[in-house]
Amino acid sequence: MMLTVDEFKQKFSDDPFLQLFISFSDKVLDLFKKAGWEGDGELLVSWIPPFATSIHVPDGIFVYYVKQKNNGTSFIFSLTELENIRNSEVKVS
Repeated sequence: MMLTVDEFKQKFSDDPFLQLFISFSDKVLDLFKKAGWEGDGELLVSWIPPFATSIHVPDGIFVYYVKQKNNGTSFIFSLTELENIRNSEVKVS
């Protein structure tokens, strides 16, 4: 499932934890820019199933995702480590 930030806000407006998650969207955009994102593409929220995370969470997790249009580079922000993509991680300070 991929939703725009606005769609995510509407769909999960009753869940306080997910509303807290969505409040980080501006900070995530800043982190993506520091990691090399050029500002094109739309910020989305995506669901990652439980088997793809480093910890077992029965419902999976939500991550921020944007795909840069000019070269297809994808940027993903997760509060939980994603073991399958760890080797592609870019550290930003």
